[in-house]
Amino acid sequence: MREKASGTALVVRTPGAEAAAAIAELLNEHARDLHGEPVTSVEEIAHWFRLPDLELWVAEDAEGCLAAYADVREEAERTRYWLDLREHPGRRSLAAAGALLAAAEEWARGRAEPGALLRGIVTQPDEPLSALYDAAGYRLVRHSLEMRVELRDDLPGPRWPDGLAVRTLVPGEDEGRVFDADMEAFEDHWEFVREPFADWRTRMLEHPTYDPELWFLVEDGDELAGICLCGPHAAGDPEFGWVIVLAVRRSWRRRGLGLALLRHAFGELRRRGMTRAGLDVDAENLTGAVRLYERAGMHVARHRDIVEKRLAPAP
Repeated sequence: MREKASGTALVVRTPGAEAAAAIAELLNEHARDLHGEPVTSVEEIAHWFRLPDLELWVAEDAEGCLAAYADVREEAERTRYWLDLREHPGRRSLAAAGALLAAAEEWARGRAEPGALLRGIVTQPDEPLSALYDAAGYRLVRHSLEMRVELRDDLPGPRWPDGLAVRTLVPGEDEGRVFDADMEAFEDHWEFVREPFADWRTRMLEHPTYDPELWFLVEDGDELAGICLCGPHAAGDPEFGWVIVLAVRRSWRRRGLGLALLRHAFGELRRRGMTRAGLDVDAENLTGAVRLYERAGMHVARHRDIVEKRLAPAP
């Protein structure tokens, strides 16, 4: 689909996978402008095109250069939509982000159930994007954090609770158990929605950084007590590790297992030659995750605002 944005020289369209390199370049320029480092790779963006619940748009200028990118993820039986909107820092004067915000709202409104919410994520300090959401009637509802740690050789090692043992995932045998543990551990988190196993498999096991040797499982006899699923950061930096999921099932909480898993993961990432690691966390996580990560030596490196707007019914 190609469509001219009203009153501008922009073209708003749904891209194909051949646009992955251009999208990665835009997202990395945006990230460098905010924090001085890239956030993604062409392989990561190509993976997004394979995700079943993601709708993507781009806005191009008169020369065909990308000025803004957006995607929307639909969840919770069409009652909630998540918008990722980013604009090239050198092309903000084109109002591309506004054109994509309007396109995303129109698309979601045409599908949503009455009273559905559209939520946006703003990595700070992106003041122009915050102002755009404010002007469009969005309100701040939540914060998320990116936390990081330097992987020094003198980081403390894990102290495992009695009777528990750690190992790596066995491909073809453990995926279902890991999925169940992941879903169970996050049931009490804000706005949790259980993901279909097929979607989880595509998102996790077909991801370009997937490495079963960095998926750590802790067992208590025949029971899976906790998991720590790691890999290289999506930007492709071989020295930057990422904790994708850290989850401890309810019966094994408050025994130090989360901290032990995290320290074990840090040690393994360090042995792979990585010098730093990071993860994302809900700033208001009810299980005390932020305090746990701080005890493991992590600090807040990035701050994101979550804003939302209730979608009016389509005319």
